[in-house]
Amino acid sequence: MKIITILCDAASGHPDGTFSLLRGGIDHIFAPKLPIMVNLCVVARFIGSLGEHGDYNFTVRFLTEDGKDALPRLQGIFQINRPGGSGIISLSTQIRFQNYGRYEFVVAVNNMQQDSVGLEITNQPPQGLPQITHAGTIELDNPAMPPGLPPTPPTPPGPPQTPA
Repeated sequence: MKIITILCDAASGHPDGTFSLLRGGIDHIFAPKLPIMVNLCVVARFIGSLGEHGDYNFTVRFLTEDGKDALPRLQGIFQINRPGGSGIISLSTQIRFQNYGRYEFVVAVNNMQQDSVGLEITNQPPQGLPQITHAGTIELDNPAMPPGLPPTPPTPPGPPQTPA
């Protein structure tokens, strides 16, 4: 079984087994002063192999950097309803942080740790994070295009042109 765990502000599941995230990929929180109250959502997607389906027990722990439980353990059952299928859990919580440091959400299935995601609470603003400065077209090599042909020019912005 493969598990993908992510921290976000909020999440919602959909009937087709997919989910939507709001501000996903949280791994640090800048807090100029403590204590700080934070709303977080832990989403774990469980992807079964062809031999895995049925009900599974899960446990989510939130640990301090010295390995102690910072919150009570969350336990429950998720289901993979067909061989090779998937299941999703989404746990929303509000946490009051009293100390700076590293924390970790740990996900276990049937009492075996499967995944974890770290979270750092810091009073130092983040530096060197990638920023999106421009959304544009990315040209990829197209094996169907003969070598030497120029790439297709981008469509100019503005209203569609109608033939004269």
